[in-house]
Amino acid sequence: MIRKRKMSLGGEEMGPDSAEEFLQLLKKRFGSICRGWRSGMCELNNTQMKLGFTEFCQAARNLGYGGNMKQLFRSLDVDKSGHISLADVDPEAHTAMSEFKAICKAKYGNIVDCWKKSLDGNRNGRLELDEFVGKCKEFGYKRDPKKLFGFFLLQQGHQFLTMRDLDPAMQQNLYSGHHELVYAEKPTAEERRNMNFLERQELSMTAKIGKWMGKEKKEKLKKSQQEEKEKLIAATSIGGFTKMLVHRYGSVARGWRKGLDKDGNGRLSYNEFASAARAIGYAGNIKVLWACLGGEATGTIPDYFLSMI
Repeated sequence: MIRKRKMSLGGEEMGPDSAEEFLQLLKKRFGSICRGWRSGMCELNNTQMKLGFTEFCQAARNLGYGGNMKQLFRSLDVDKSGHISLADVDPEAHTAMSEFKAICKAKYGNIVDCWKKSLDGNRNGRLELDEFVGKCKEFGYKRDPKKLFGFFLLQQGHQFLTMRDLDPAMQQNLYSGHHELVYAEKPTAEERRNMNFLERQELSMTAKIGKWMGKEKKEKLKKSQQEEKEKLIAATSIGGFTKMLVHRYGSVARGWRKGLDKDGNGRLSYNEFASAARAIGYAGNIKVLWACLGGEATGTIPDYFLSMI
């Protein structure tokens, strides 16, 4: 035991259980291996949550691990891929979280849209345990939802999940729309080989965001122009109509009594209004004028419309 401690302090080989000791370090520092890997070892913008040898060594040293890094990395990199991921250190957590995200993707396309459209249904930005358990049942998730809640929880002691817990890298893109670009299907290696230089350039995230922002600006401009056009139409319609009433009857009030509300019941249906407006010579768009005066919303135009114009 003393020899083993000395070897550990000297930074030499710690023995065959060094991987187990490393996992226990994560559990002790963060409450669970899964949380230790996600929030302690990996940067929160690391979408794949996997580390190469250099990154792994630096992160492990920062956490205070003093054993033989090469041996530790080899013992955890079971598939010899050159990377270590959550699947290597906590297979149960990886499987549970992957299955849940797969369900979210099948139902809503990706985890971000699932959060916005379903998980955060009350729009308070957080998901309590009972809410999460209910959603898991609703989605048909077969594993233990309480255990899954713990796997996702990045901050030990918190009683709720946020979008950051489900996908830290996507938190910043929650309302920007960029998550759609990140989750978009990527071309295969064969498809990339058949592309020319410009086509490959367009696959970069910078190009995608630029294109997306350009499209968004065009849509906003189009919407703004349409709103201005509608305001102009409304102003022209009401202005032209009131001028006609004043010109023919001397005032809007007199025009209402003499030209529009001939039966004196204090209101006009659409047919009454259209007939009266045409009769006094209004040549504009009757439907637009009707809507501008509030007829479309209420079904009639009452005599208090005079105060509106």
